[in-house]
Amino acid sequence: FPSHDTPPISPTYEKAVCTEMVIQLLEKFQPLTKTDKSRIRIITSENVYALLKQNSPMHSTSRLLIVDDYQMLLDGIRALLQDVPNFQIVAEAYNGLQALEQLAKHEIDIVLTDISMPDMDGIELTKNIKKDYPNVKVLALSMFSEQQTIREMVDAGISGYILKNTGKQELVGALTKIASGGIFFGDEVTNEMMRMMTQPEKEQEKKTVVNLTYRDWE
Repeated sequence: FPSHDTPPISPTYEKAVCTEMVIQLLEKFQPLTKTDKSRIRIITSENVYALLKQNSPMHSTSRLLIVDDYQMLLDGIRALLQDVPNFQIVAEAYNGLQALEQLAKHEIDIVLTDISMPDMDGIELTKNIKKDYPNVKVLALSMFSEQQTIREMVDAGISGYILKNTGKQELVGALTKIASGGIFFGDEVTNEMMRMMTQPEKEQEKKTVVNLTYRDWE
């Protein structure tokens, strides 16, 4: 594939190059007749090209939808990511309902969403995304690391959870990990998840009641 300094090459030419590479590789193992090569060109032209395009750094830009009911936070995330390669913010929304409308209009790879929002919160949004857009990844962004909220978001199907006090490095790291098919939980969130697994069930229930009251203040 061309470098950023060279003129773009047509998709037709790229397909031909990809296919000939496959033929050269196969010929190292056994001789190929003209008929063999013709069949290989027909079979591999589209499939190999699509595979290489998918894994090529030039074509690995992840399209983001950011969801939060505070414009200042939306502007802040956009400013943080404006010079980060491989990520493009294509839409914004102020709540879950608007986010679903944007998902219907745009091709989205990752949804970066707040949890506490009017009309539809991040938990219900995530459930709807995983039901209607199962290939879309969700990264939760919240002020609090409440055990009950973390549990509900994990059950809903998120791929990551970070706090709003995170820095640019962790945000980009989380998006990069999720874009590659992994999961990412911030340190504070991970610690809270570990406490959920180790503390007695009654203590979890007691803390949940306190945190749910605090969450109502958010």
